[in-house]
Amino acid sequence: MPDSTRRRPRHLLRTFAEAPAWKLGTGAMALLGGAFFIGVLFQSGRDADRERTKTGVVDIIENERNAKAEKERAFADLTIENTELLRRLRSLDAQLSASRAEKDRLVAQGDFLRWYTADLKSPSEAGNQRLVDTVCSLWKDGRQWIRIERQPLLLSVADIKEGRLTPALQLLLVQNFVPLELLMKIRLGDAASGSATPISASGRPAPRPSASATMGSANPQIPPSIEKQLQDIRVAKFIVFPDGSRFELPQAVAVAVQIRRECGLF
Repeated sequence: MPDSTRRRPRHLLRTFAEAPAWKLGTGAMALLGGAFFIGVLFQSGRDADRERTKTGVVDIIENERNAKAEKERAFADLTIENTELLRRLRSLDAQLSASRAEKDRLVAQGDFLRWYTADLKSPSEAGNQRLVDTVCSLWKDGRQWIRIERQPLLLSVADIKEGRLTPALQLLLVQNFVPLELLMKIRLGDAASGSATPISASGRPAPRPSASATMGSANPQIPPSIEKQLQDIRVAKFIVFPDGSRFELPQAVAVAVQIRRECGLF
């Protein structure tokens, strides 16, 4: 390396050391001023970046808050709309159920009227059976909208003497502990048939002769003890529909409905 190159740094240091004090102070001030200016610029840039970052974060948070609020409003609107739709759906479903129930009632009432009028026009055992089935079905399926009225069983001496004690009626009497042998004595007696004495007459029965005397007399009558038992036997006598129509059931049908356990009419 040449000597001039090696002596250059030393020359500079010697020149700087031999310079006047004011020059050194001016140079130092210039250096400090430059450093300060550079620092200010650098700090300003950092502050600007920090402010921009802060502003960006605030904007992001605000946008997210607005988006969340918008979603909540949309959800609230959908909830209100859904609630209204559900209310309308329930209302329509209730109307549909009511319409179906009304249709079922009309169909059931129509079936009853068809078999009821057929039995009135031409009474028969088969017709009675169909009517009994219809009444049982009505009572089991529609007991909330139909009404069945019961009344005491009607039985007269003429019914006994003319052989109108059907097997169903005899079963009903046996179920209620009515002694059939006493009634059979009235039928088998050689006295003239008595007048029809309805068992359902209101009021306390008048005193009558003993059972053996009444059954062996010229005008046999049902003994008071049996009459009291018959008054306690109540059968389905009338069926009433929601429209107010009321139909009297034939006694054979009423008795058959009463003894049929699956009808649930007790």
